[in-house]
Amino acid sequence: MPKSSQKRIPKQLDIFSERYPDADMVACAQGIDELTKPMLDALLAGQTELDGKVIISENYYNSVTAACNYLRYHSKDDFIDFALNVMRNPELSATYAYVASSLAKVRDERVKQFFTEVKNSGDAGYSKIIGTARSYIENYDKYEEISSEDFFNALPEPKQESKRKEIIHLTGNTKSEDRISSKTAKMVAAHIAHNDG
Repeated sequence: MPKSSQKRIPKQLDIFSERYPDADMVACAQGIDELTKPMLDALLAGQTELDGKVIISENYYNSVTAACNYLRYHSKDDFIDFALNVMRNPELSATYAYVASSLAKVRDERVKQFFTEVKNSGDAGYSKIIGTARSYIENYDKYEEISSEDFFNALPEPKQESKRKEIIHLTGNTKSEDRISSKTAKMVAAHIAHNDG
């Protein structure tokens, strides 16, 4: 397929969508009842149980990744604190690649500082995430917060509608003004995004 015919997501959509939960975050938010500080401390100590009960999973890697997704969904600050503590514990290095990629989706000065430390440290333990660290630092200043309104205004205008065949709705109503226009759809989407924020 020639490059010119490939469809790409507008940059604004890519940046804007990073703020919203992905499927893993939603699944973890729905699947985990709660994560208390003692539970998180136990995970940071490399344990998967607390008081004889499995915190999330018997598998440590699954527990840390699920905890990251849960925290990203519920609290950006709690997520950053937990993830940075994971990344600073050499005993938890099996989770570094996943946790670093999750951190890279969050714009925060603490994350930038950590990735700068990783880049400058030369620590072999961070070798698998050095590319993530460099990319985050290089793109940090290019990232910009985009309001819902600015996002929708930056989207390309929809292509001119071609003449459509008359649609007979289940209600029997064929009036075109009762059908949703692209402008109305854009306004509805902006309203939904505004209310999600």
